[in-house]
Amino acid sequence: METRRLLLFVVISVGILLLWGQLFPAKKPAIPTPPPPAEVSAAAPLAAATPAPGAVPPQPVAAAEPIAAASEERVTLEGPTGVAVFTNRGGQLISFKTHDRAIGGEATLELVRSRSGGLFPFGLTGGAGAAHPLNDVLFAFEKGSDGAVVFRYRGEAGAAEKRFGFDPKGMLVAEITAPQPYAVFFGPGIGNPGPEELKSTYHQRAVVYAGPGGVERLDAKSGKARPPVAGVGLAWVALDDNYFLSAVLPRVSLAEVRLPTYTTESRAEGGEGTLRRVPTEGELPPEQQGLPFDYGLELVPVSERFEAASYWGGKQFDTLAALPGGLQRTVNLGFFGWLARPLMIGLEWLYDNVVENYGWAIVLMTVLIKVLLLPLTHKSMVSMGRLQELNPRIQAIRAKYSGRMRDKQGRPNLEAQRQMNDEVMALYRSEGVNPAGGCLPMVLQLPVFFAFFKILSVSYELRHAPWLLWVQDLSTRDPYFVLPIVMGATQFAQTWMMPSAGNDLQRKMMLLLPIVFTFLFAGAPSGLVLYWLTNNVMSIIQQWFYNRWKAARDGGETVVKTSKPAKKKAKPA
Repeated sequence: METRRLLLFVVISVGILLLWGQLFPAKKPAIPTPPPPAEVSAAAPLAAATPAPGAVPPQPVAAAEPIAAASEERVTLEGPTGVAVFTNRGGQLISFKTHDRAIGGEATLELVRSRSGGLFPFGLTGGAGAAHPLNDVLFAFEKGSDGAVVFRYRGEAGAAEKRFGFDPKGMLVAEITAPQPYAVFFGPGIGNPGPEELKSTYHQRAVVYAGPGGVERLDAKSGKARPPVAGVGLAWVALDDNYFLSAVLPRVSLAEVRLPTYTTESRAEGGEGTLRRVPTEGELPPEQQGLPFDYGLELVPVSERFEAASYWGGKQFDTLAALPGGLQRTVNLGFFGWLARPLMIGLEWLYDNVVENYGWAIVLMTVLIKVLLLPLTHKSMVSMGRLQELNPRIQAIRAKYSGRMRDKQGRPNLEAQRQMNDEVMALYRSEGVNPAGGCLPMVLQLPVFFAFFKILSVSYELRHAPWLLWVQDLSTRDPYFVLPIVMGATQFAQTWMMPSAGNDLQRKMMLLLPIVFTFLFAGAPSGLVLYWLTNNVMSIIQQWFYNRWKAARDGGETVVKTSKPAKKKAKPA
């Protein structure tokens, strides 16, 4: 009995700790990261930035014909994955719109963080991350017959050429030639998350890269300073969140990739804010304290030529798997990825072939899982019923040893405890009961639970997927907390119906768990709560049939007691 109680306690404790760690990860302290501060503001129309101290000095120009534009213009490239908009001021990407699953149709979702002026993707930084004068000049440009655009400049700031175009797979290819030292900038972050997303525990923001040691993920929320990523053996490096990705696949050798950190000012969703680079040393300035962090990327080529393909879009597993470099590994399915991926395939199959609603697909998938686990859960219920029947005899053994558990000095009597446990285990063996049998279904459900959690947190297919009535996004919490409350009620009913072989304290603790789970699930994705709610309902139905079966087996009387604490008998006067 002691072994069973200990195992049950460990399983429940580990489950709660793992669930707490997944839902509410610990916040890491913000640590300044390189390089020197260079503000990227957001306000008015595009404007030239003043080179910061230590910026790359203008390059001397030979007696060659200057190349420049007279005014600032924008040029648009349309590709299979979205629409890219460039400005000829520095030849930078100021917008990339891809398809928003919630809206469909034309490309509407902006993946370039909104700002005005300063440094944009494909802009250049100097050798120490300082501003580069080529970002402020007006490039002449022309579109080729293949749909690509070429930006050229030659003048007092130096000479450079940038070429951009989409390849057949929908990746945006960039070819840049500029005087060294320079680095190509990406970010910071991806898209325009609103204040609620930036504060949310479930909203991921990270740098992900594939190097010789495999895939590494660096959480951006902490603002922790990171050393540069080595360019040798680097397959790709990316900025991502839960559902979208901006990945760079270098086609020439890189010396390194620097990871500067920026703070993001809170703003209305989709609006503009202010991006400020975190200083290399010292405390954060007052205007940056308390703001969320994001990483940028600075790719340093080993020569004057830089070439890379980049993917901008949703993290659809099959789409990414069809691209070079194994970009599907950016879909963070966690420790139970081996289980999460088959579950996702099953959900997609149910959605495509049975019911065009991911909410009902989750319900059907949960029912199928319960059916597959039915033999094990039935065996568990039988084991718990047998334990309940043995409980009076176990309590009698405990009572026999109760006066011998401590010696006269109040110290634990280890020999008496050993004898009591041996007698209890001998009773289990003689009756053919496994004290840990009732815990097995709970252990088996934990991997499924965490696999579902990761699916609903990072699966692009489930983003903005509705179920019914007020639940219009299975990837976010229930706005009215109806599902968590109903889930808690069903878990309480399930616990009440289960046979209990423990003492009053254990039964009361088990009845408190539904309340704890209700609060834990209050901010969880609706799809995850729907899974657990369906699982509870199926367990209640199964328990009801088991109780009727046991009553019929025992001659028509229901002998399975519920978890209701027994009333204490009044002591005789």
